[in-house]
Amino acid sequence: MSATAELSAFVADLDLSRVPDDVVHQAKRCLIDWLGVTLHGATDPGVQILLDMIDEVGAADGQATVLGRGRRVSLPFAALINGFASHVDDYDDTYNPAATTVHGSAPVWPVVLALAERTPTSGASAL
Repeated sequence: MSATAELSAFVADLDLSRVPDDVVHQAKRCLIDWLGVTLHGATDPGVQILLDMIDEVGAADGQATVLGRGRRVSLPFAALINGFASHVDDYDDTYNPAATTVHGSAPVWPVVLALAERTPTSGASAL
């Protein structure tokens, strides 16, 4: 089984009740941090450039929310813009394993929340 398949199976079978409380608490903190930096990043001029591009290509079909902008666009573009906004100022959460830097929330939460708008899910399931 590939590493991707193993990770996918692990996530699909994960029961939040088996996750330690401190890990759940940290995941919630990461989400709150992500929301804050994304709302701030939504004011960046680059977000408007992306929204203008979406209008030009006709992808403003309203599937998912662009945070802080009062707009709904296609699911992939909402994830793209929210991901951009969450990292544009480089204030997003940081994890430093083995001499590297990982900003884990910026690529994950935009996708999770966009998908949750298409298929409503509980907060526990999103975590």
